Amino acid sequence: MATIDIHTWSRLRTQVAFIPFDFALLSAASSLQNVLLAPRYHGLGDPATLADEASELLQRLAPGLDMHCLPAALRRDEQYKVALARALILKPAVLMLDSPFSFFDHREKARMQDFLLEQQAGGLAIVQVTHDLPFVFAHAERILFPTRTGVHTFDSKQAIIDSSDAEIRQYLACLKH
Repeated sequence: MATIDIHTWSRLRTQVAFIPFDFALLSAASSLQNVLLAPRYHGLGDPATLADEASELLQRLAPGLDMHCLPAALRRDEQYKVALARALILKPAVLMLDSPFSFFDHREKARMQDFLLEQQAGGLAIVQVTHDLPFVFAHAERILFPTRTGVHTFDSKQAIIDSSDAEIRQYLACLKH
């Protein structure tokens, strides 16, 4: 087995960012410090430049957010935006998200979806676990649908609708009611 040197490993770890549903922020660090944690850990960039980038990213994601607040003082949707900024500041090639719109009201959900679509148009590959089928049908290039018998791959809404798999048909029927 080939070994990977520490610098290569660190670079690889910045190429894929993951935000789990139960994301964690450091409770004793401000929003800004939470965002700066990953690039500082990996020794990326000049600290002043990174601080500016982090501030801009937070302002874009959460206008009006007090970046010096601790996570406990933030609403859950604001905390998620801090976690998203922390992932994006690394400029990953792939962003993996678990139920990314769960914490947002309808208006904010649409704003966050637009933001992520912008990121995707800029070259970021986004992989997400979601139950938001209208968003998936409108924007996904490939859809993986797990069932008890396996994982089915689809390339369109129509392909899912036309599926003969009983579990998928049952799931779609439940959505109609």
